[in-house]
Amino acid sequence: MRAFFDLDAAGVDFVFKLNFQGTLLPTQTFAKDMVARKSGCILNISSMNAYIPLTKIPAYSGAKAAISNFTQWLATHFAGSGISFPMTYRNGFSNCRMASHLMLFLKASKAEARILS
Repeated sequence: MRAFFDLDAAGVDFVFKLNFQGTLLPTQTFAKDMVARKSGCILNISSMNAYIPLTKIPAYSGAKAAISNFTQWLATHFAGSGISFPMTYRNGFSNCRMASHLMLFLKASKAEARILS
């Protein structure tokens, strides 16, 4: 439980801004032109962490959940405009060098490691 109380607000803010605003701002820019053309497709990138969060990266998981929810909202908001928002792409865990370093850094639980492998 201590890890929750030790979360750094500035760090959480940075992760949310990077992920959510990094989706919001380009979507606003490109959707404006697409509305004028009455045509377009925006595919936002989320993560399986939006649905199965890892215990040691709550800000990232929350930000990805926000992107998934936002994309669903966009599909409703722009219904009939000619812009499509396919279901947010939720890539699975990638077994790569960066991910293995992350797993070591996070010291993921055995349950998480099983889910991710």
